[in-house]
Amino acid sequence: MVRDDITISDPVVEGSPGRSPEVYEKINVANGQGAVVVFANKSGTYTYITKNKVAKRNWHTEGVEIAYDAKGRAILKMQFKESSAKILFFGVE
Repeated sequence: MVRDDITISDPVVEGSPGRSPEVYEKINVANGQGAVVVFANKSGTYTYITKNKVAKRNWHTEGVEIAYDAKGRAILKMQFKESSAKILFFGVE
């Protein structure tokens, strides 16, 4: 459902490989659909605010809470129990 949105969107990258967290955001600015993938090498709670406005419908892996700011960006609070990844899709259910 969001494959084309991910393909045409420009990547937003925060963090660097091997650091925690390492964030890859691919959101289509035209409709807010796409994906955010977050990697962490250390356990802990991390917060990330998307750079782009996102669609409210979403699916995500466990350990993620989503709120929205006044600009429609997602405020992601993610709990990592160990080194792992969190995947979020916006524009799907």
